[in-house]
Amino acid sequence: HRFVAVDGVFTGEAYAALCCGAGKGAHAQTVADKVGVRLDECAFYTDSASDIPMLEAVAEPVAVDPDPWLRQVANRRGWRIERWS
Repeated sequence: HRFVAVDGVFTGEAYAALCCGAGKGAHAQTVADKVGVRLDECAFYTDSASDIPMLEAVAEPVAVDPDPWLRQVANRRGWRIERWS
């Protein structure tokens, strides 16, 4: 990530969306556009509820060893849940 600095002091502002939460979706869309792939034809694997926006954007959302909130959402929405640990 790149952050804004004024007179050598960081302001706390990022130049672009951070790669977490909804910002992860923006970054993924940028990469998908560059390689000619549609996110709604992709799979996404995660363990964190902070990635729900990404899971909603893809064809195959998969919760892997999910945190409690993600497990609840995945169960409600019928998303696949994997146990890898």
